Amino acid sequence: MQAFHHGELLIGGMALRQLCGELERQEPAVNSTNWLLSGRLRFPTEHESHLELQRQYLLRMEDGREGLVELTRLAPSNGDLLADFRPRSTRTR
Repeated sequence: MQAFHHGELLIGGMALRQLCGELERQEPAVNSTNWLLSGRLRFPTEHESHLELQRQYLLRMEDGREGLVELTRLAPSNGDLLADFRPRSTRTR
């Protein structure tokens, strides 16, 4: 996994900045400027009220790559929240 230290998660009109995490998968999306990203993010616990599982977010990396992701798991970890994320599914729900 590749670590990052300055990611942003865009949530509607707000952004959670300076996020740390690890990328497990990173590849360009077909016919798009976005990337397919999956891995883990670490959040301070005070951000918990802004996070929902399976909601669409835009994850922006410090090098300019970005991709639509959804959180698949939230769990406490050493005083923070650890979230698994994957590329946002395009299937109809």
